[in-house]
Amino acid sequence: MATVTLLGVYPISLLIGYFLAPPLRSLSLPLYLFIASALMVSSLTWIVMPRLARGFKPWLHPSPPKQDGNKSG
Repeated sequence: MATVTLLGVYPISLLIGYFLAPPLRSLSLPLYLFIASALMVSSLTWIVMPRLARGFKPWLHPSPPKQDGNKSG
């Protein structure tokens, strides 16, 4: 799950930094970081991670191996 989270965090942080850094540079650093963090968390929670979890479901939650019912032993 950490790898999938990184796949979500990295592009979102790049987009937020690229599009928001110029207009928000005049704000204080704590306020800018709060806004960026709020956007990051909300976009990951409701947009990005649900899609990534759905897409990587076979890898994140593999189905158990099927057993044929024959017990040797």
